[in-house]
Amino acid sequence: MTKYVFNAKVNIDEAVLTNKAIKALDEYAAKIGDEFQEQIEKKDWYWPNRTKRQNGKNAGNPRDIVDTGELRDSQEGPNVGKGGLSQGFKWTAEHAALVKDGYMTSTGRQIRGRDWIKTAMMALPFAQFIARRMRS
Repeated sequence: MTKYVFNAKVNIDEAVLTNKAIKALDEYAAKIGDEFQEQIEKKDWYWPNRTKRQNGKNAGNPRDIVDTGELRDSQEGPNVGKGGLSQGFKWTAEHAALVKDGYMTSTGRQIRGRDWIKTAMMALPFAQFIARRMRS
């Protein structure tokens, strides 16, 4: 019996892959910024305290994480670096990290964070964008 061995060589054009990845990232950056805003505004966040908002209304539960709008409006990005690759987003409101990560009050009470970034990225996964771009 004759044994046949087949060798296959696959040529991958790295420039094509890089171009598609950059386009997928640009498309994602254009959409995820809106998703961050939607998550901040979504009435889906638990807060243990009664809060009177700046507009005079009491916030219930679940609620959005918008009061004065400072956190939402402080979003910057996407910041684009060399080669068109996005360097991401940032929030410049002084309390952004406290809202996202949580904190402990002066009385020792732990306040849970409300991570709108993670929630947005779960709602709009990058994998969908890269898969769609690789098929095109």
